[in-house]
Amino acid sequence: VTSFKNFKASFGNASVNGRRLMVGPVYMDTDDGKGTTWHFDRLTGTTPGQYDKFPNVSNNIEVAQSDGDSIIALATYADRLLQFKKNRMALINITQSAEYLEDTFEGKGVEHPAAVFETDYGITWANNDGCYLYDGEKVHNLIEKKISDSAWSSHFDSNTLVGYHSNSRKIIVTGGGTNNVNAYIFDLNLKGWTYQASVFSNYPMTNFVKNSDGDLLWGYQTSNGLYKWVETPEASSSFSYITKDIDFGQPAVRKKVYKVYVSYKGDGSAVTVNYGFNGD
Repeated sequence: VTSFKNFKASFGNASVNGRRLMVGPVYMDTDDGKGTTWHFDRLTGTTPGQYDKFPNVSNNIEVAQSDGDSIIALATYADRLLQFKKNRMALINITQSAEYLEDTFEGKGVEHPAAVFETDYGITWANNDGCYLYDGEKVHNLIEKKISDSAWSSHFDSNTLVGYHSNSRKIIVTGGGTNNVNAYIFDLNLKGWTYQASVFSNYPMTNFVKNSDGDLLWGYQTSNGLYKWVETPEASSSFSYITKDIDFGQPAVRKKVYKVYVSYKGDGSAVTVNYGFNGD
């Protein structure tokens, strides 16, 4: 005779990979069987194809126990599970029968689940130190040598949201607080950033979601209905174009630049050229 025990169980975040549902943190029986509690460091997964059955012990994964941090978000790409806490991201290899911790990235955590989003190229997320992309091989900081730390810090806060528009291959990173209507936009084709003011009409905003057609959607707390990201070119009489740091492929070697030519079409009286050096 087999007896079954009923117990209360719930979880904070979920991600599907390889016909398995991975969840964490989990609220379930204590290991000593004396009640239920939150296991803030614990992941657990279903058996393949059975998305509603969670073994109580056998599928538990705890890569960093009692570190004072809790699992905030989960994402999967290829055969890797990305576990986000506030201060770090753990990369877990789930290709084998026994999962194992492949790498830990300090300073690559997130403030909340809506700061993580899936793209065609991998998993993207943002925090106060930058915007990142894991492409299945390494983690890239997309703002490095493109946006200054001071400019990024003034834009980002704990309410910043991240989304991805698959048709145009663009990552959208909103501002926080009253800057929520502004956005930094990264073009994965051109590998460059654009800053756009008042791209959203209101705040607070909901998190970004994708529908079955691949559209990027969101909502506002103060209005009904959902809004869709649409790429529509508009004319502008005032904008700035900022190049990356030009180091001629040798950043550690001192160079002397005596002259620079800039070619353009348009009203010459409306063009102002400036330059910076040594990271300014």
